[in-house]
Amino acid sequence: MSVQRLDKALSEARRLQLDELGFNWTPHGTAWEEGFEHLQAFVKEHKHCHVPHDYKTTDGYPLGGWAVRQRHSDTLSTERKAQLGSLGFDWDPTTRQWEEGFEHLQAFVKERGQCPVFTDYVAPDGYQLGKWINRQRHWQDKLSEERKARLDLIGFEWDPITKRWEEGFERLQAFVKERHHCRVPQKHISPDGYRLGHWVSVQRRLRHQLSTERKAALDVLGFDWNPHDTAWQKGFEHLQAFVNEHKHCLVPNGYKSGDGYQLGNWVDNQRRLRDQLPTERKSALDALGFDWNPRDTAWQEGFEHLQAFLKEHNHCRVFRSYIAPDGYKLGQWMHGQRQSQDKLSPDRKARFKSLGFDWDPRAMDWQEGFSYLQKFKGRKGHCRVPQSHKENGFRLGEWVADQRNNKDGLSEERRQGLERIGFVWKVC
Repeated sequence: MSVQRLDKALSEARRLQLDELGFNWTPHGTAWEEGFEHLQAFVKEHKHCHVPHDYKTTDGYPLGGWAVRQRHSDTLSTERKAQLGSLGFDWDPTTRQWEEGFEHLQAFVKERGQCPVFTDYVAPDGYQLGKWINRQRHWQDKLSEERKARLDLIGFEWDPITKRWEEGFERLQAFVKERHHCRVPQKHISPDGYRLGHWVSVQRRLRHQLSTERKAALDVLGFDWNPHDTAWQKGFEHLQAFVNEHKHCLVPNGYKSGDGYQLGNWVDNQRRLRDQLPTERKSALDALGFDWNPRDTAWQEGFEHLQAFLKEHNHCRVFRSYIAPDGYKLGQWMHGQRQSQDKLSPDRKARFKSLGFDWDPRAMDWQEGFSYLQKFKGRKGHCRVPQSHKENGFRLGEWVADQRNNKDGLSEERRQGLERIGFVWKVC
C-alpha cells in the first residue's frame, strides 16, 4: 500500500477504486488522532493529563507509550502541540513529579518542623512522600545543584541513619555524665522523650555491623556490650563477699547486701534457672558451696537437730518453744513438721517414725504446759499461776485456766499428774 501512496501518477480511476475501499491516504495522521482521542478520554475520566508511561486503556491501547513519543518527537506540528497543550499535556513529567514531592515535603516541614525519615511515610492525600525522599537520597549525586540547595534550605536529611546514631550517642553521653555509668535500663526514656534504652539495645544487637569508629566511641564511655554477663558477674561477686563474711552460702530470702544489692533475689534466680545456666557458672557456684535446694537442706538441718535431741534425752517430745544449744529453734521446726504432716514425703515420714516421733501436737502442747507448771511449782512452791503469767514466752496462766475449765475432759492420767504436784482446781 505504501507504494500506492508514493505513486503520484495513479490514474483517477484507480484513485476512485481505492477510495471506495476506504483507503487511508494519511495513516500517520490517523494514528495520531487515535492517540489524541484516547488522551481526551483519559483527561475526561481522570481530570488530568499525567498518563503513566506504561498505561493502557481498557481496549488495550498503549496510551502511556504514545504520550512518551509525543514528548520526544521533533516533528510535531505547531497545531498538534497546541491541541496537546489545550488538554494540559505534561511535557516534562520528571520535573512535575519532583516539584510535587517537594511541595509535599514543604507542607510536612511547615506542619511538623522537621523532615520525615521513614521510607513508608504517606501524606494525608495518599502521596508516598517517604519513598520520594528516599529517592532523593539515593540519587543525591545526580540531583542538580539547584534542587539540592532547595532541599538543604528546608533542613533535608541526606543521611538520617548517621543523624539518628549521633542523636542516640549524644543522649548516652548525657546519661553517663549524670549517672557516672553506662548501664541504661532497656525501657529508659530520656527527659526529652527519646527511647535511649531501645537505642542501646540496638547497638548491642548490631555490634558486628557497627563501624570501628562507633564501637570505639561507645567503648570510651564504658559501654556494656553484654549486660547479662555483667549482671551475673555482679551477683556472683556479692555472693563471694557474703560467703567470706558469713562462712556459708545460705543467703536468706529477700536478703540485701550492704550496698542495697538484692542478693537473695539473685540467688533464687540461679536456682530457678539452674538447668539453663552454662556449665562454667554452675561450677563456679558449686565451688562456693552453693545450695541448689535450700528447702531440702533446711529440712535435713532440722532432722539432724532432732536426732541429737533424741540421743541426749532418749525421747522426741520437743516442746514448741525449745531452742537447741546452738540457737536452732527445734521446737518451731517440729511444730512445722506436724502442721504439714499430710504434705511430707513417705521417705520423710518413715525417717520420723524410725525415731519414734509423736505426731500429736495437742499432746505435745499439753506436755509443754505441764513441764512449765512443774518449773513454776519448783520455783514458787505452789501452782497458783496468775492468768497473765508467761514462762519463756509460753502463756502458762492461760494454760492453767484451760485445765480448770476442761477438768472433766482431761484423761485420768493427766488429772492425777496435775494433782501430784498440788494443782488447785478451784481458786477463791
